[in-house]
Amino acid sequence: GSFARGDWHTSSDIDIFVLGDPGPYKYGGIETSLHRELQMHAFKNKKELRALTLQQNVFVNLGHIFNIRGENAVALTYFQMNLDFAKSRNDDDSVILGFLNVGTVNFEIKNYKEAIRNLDLGLPLAEKRGNNRLLAGYYSTFGDTFFHFGELNKSIPYYEKGLKLAEKINDYSQIILLSSQIGRVLALQADLINAKKYFTTIIERSEERRVGKECRS
Repeated sequence: GSFARGDWHTSSDIDIFVLGDPGPYKYGGIETSLHRELQMHAFKNKKELRALTLQQNVFVNLGHIFNIRGENAVALTYFQMNLDFAKSRNDDDSVILGFLNVGTVNFEIKNYKEAIRNLDLGLPLAEKRGNNRLLAGYYSTFGDTFFHFGELNKSIPYYEKGLKLAEKINDYSQIILLSSQIGRVLALQADLINAKKYFTTIIERSEERRVGKECRS
């Protein structure tokens, strides 16, 4: 699961909660076999676990609830509270998700400059963390923001980065979404030949998925 709506899909990362010292464990083999990113959250004792998870989850869950209800200003307040809380704890993973949540809500309310500002702050941290699915969410949201901000040329590089990561982790839904967005931008720029290539890719991938499902059934 994830706190960021852009990262909600069937291939979302897996969160691991550890009470005590997590030790020098390596999860590379597990990630490879499951085709999932793993994120670990360690707590020193039960008191810290109860206090921190309760406070942070309350902020995040209220943010999502109000955002789904269309009360974006209230949602933004709770997401910002969560981000500030994560910063005070030096919780890098939650800070990364926090910037993405705040950036996404600003995008949804068409406050594109503020969306870009928050995404700009979170993206370097996300790239350093190396969570491919989360990065794909950042690139996709960045691309959408520049697209709706009217800067089509700036949107394509982010869409392409997101598509590359989606291909790497074989995330079908993101591949279709990002291919569609790139094709849409190219069509608006009158680059119909290259736009057609992306739309053809969507048709081909959809057919491959359909055939694959029929074979499994």
